Amino acid sequence: MNLIVKPSKISILKYNRSVICIAFDGIHIGTEGIKEIFSFLKTHQSITSLEINGIYSRLGVEGTREIASFLSNENQLTLWDVNMQDEEAKIVASSLKKNKSLKMLNLGNN
Repeated sequence: MNLIVKPSKISILKYNRSVICIAFDGIHIGTEGIKEIFSFLKTHQSITSLEINGIYSRLGVEGTREIASFLSNENQLTLWDVNMQDEEAKIVASSLKKNKSLKMLNLGNN
């Protein structure tokens, strides 16, 4: 099951373990929102595909660290048009060294 969800509605997944892909599309979110989302997602081992497309503010170093800490279970990761800078890209690259299951990575339009 794939799901496109607004960050403020992420709690609807609290008891749903059948979702394997989550996509955030064109969202206005800052570091605190990213932290909230990923603290929740870390409890959902069933999610193996994450798509973040078009963030209207920068992820920032802290937001990128949250994403990087989630990468250990990912099979697919898309961070498309998220205003990623060099420092954030280095954080993602470093976390990928620990990921043995990633099959698809899309960092386009950054």
